[in-house]
Amino acid sequence: MRITSRLLSAGIVTAMLFAFTANANAQSRRSSLHGSLVLEDVTDAYFMPQLLLKYRNLMQIDMGTSADQGSGLLIFGTDQMAFGIVAHRGDNVSPSGAAMLSAEGLPGAILNGAVSFPLLNQFGTPSTIVDLLMSMKLGDEAALGFRLGIANAGTSTSPDSGDSTGVSQTSLNIGAGYSMLGEALRMDLSLNLNIGLGSDTTNGVDNETSGNDIRIGLNGRFYLPMEDQVELAIIGGINLGFGGITQSAGGNDVSSSNFDLGIIAGAGPVYKLGKARIGAYGFLGFSTSSQDPNTDQDNDDSSGTSITIPGVHMAMEVDVTDWFKFRGGLEYAWMIQSQSDSAGNSQGQNSGSFGWSGGFGLVFDKFTADFALHNSFFTTGPNFLGGGTGFAASASAAYSF
Repeated sequence: MRITSRLLSAGIVTAMLFAFTANANAQSRRSSLHGSLVLEDVTDAYFMPQLLLKYRNLMQIDMGTSADQGSGLLIFGTDQMAFGIVAHRGDNVSPSGAAMLSAEGLPGAILNGAVSFPLLNQFGTPSTIVDLLMSMKLGDEAALGFRLGIANAGTSTSPDSGDSTGVSQTSLNIGAGYSMLGEALRMDLSLNLNIGLGSDTTNGVDNETSGNDIRIGLNGRFYLPMEDQVELAIIGGINLGFGGITQSAGGNDVSSSNFDLGIIAGAGPVYKLGKARIGAYGFLGFSTSSQDPNTDQDNDDSSGTSITIPGVHMAMEVDVTDWFKFRGGLEYAWMIQSQSDSAGNSQGQNSGSFGWSGGFGLVFDKFTADFALHNSFFTTGPNFLGGGTGFAASASAAYSF
């Protein structure tokens, strides 16, 4: 019976990995938990690189719908120092992608610094050509880590005579983190700086478009012991973004500017039980943004604000058997939003945002396979049974060595 169940499980894993994966836009375990920030995951290492030590000697692959979709993470080292190498599709800022975004509709991100360069979309999407992580232990109860990512993409034309023309986007992603690993208090801090630069001279060097987008994130997560198997988790983050586009033609420059600021804080209990991990937290958020399409003109700027009061996130992971884990998570946020422009026009709205996710993991000794499922699979069934739109929204496989 045990051999039969193992063979059946292996067959299910193989079929799911190669037949049902629809879109690997984020690591599957965290996606199944609806992006929970208090249930720790290997994807923490992307924006808190000091945590590499916790997940050392691991390789994880996230599979997409085609050969050019997905990502990979290799972590290796000792208990004193660890290194990480990341290979991933054109997501040059953070492979964790949308899984780390805050409540639906709330601008900015929680605990993740920048997640994109929205101002630079017109300059193409660079692929990461270097993405490295490093972590080192400081004494017995602290760790320090760094991340460096460099990306570039573009095309150029060089005639026999005259200036070269083309379009390109380059980004530099720098991250640093510090953790305290003590029993009385666990603390994870991170600072992320993401710089994006774009240039377009396809219409000639005298008719150039250039842009920059700079993102800075300072984030923290704390765990305070409350009683046996229960901790109080506290999260907080400040994310700042600014940049603009300049169009030069015939010696005349027209520049636009953008600015956004997001602040969020939350707290809640984390239960680490024998066969379950449960995390829940409430949070408050504030974000503001402004746009000025022409910095030389007055009365053309606009701005917006969003206040989340309150937001609630819940997630659980349950060991149904020693090889099967069920996961689920949800988030609700009540938001007060407003927009205004320099002409005196304004509007506002109050709304609630709700979403849930689910999935499962399979564990075979040192090998794990994780799946985040389409919501419709739970409610209408998979499409091969006559309903829904598919099975897995994302799939990941990992091996510890």
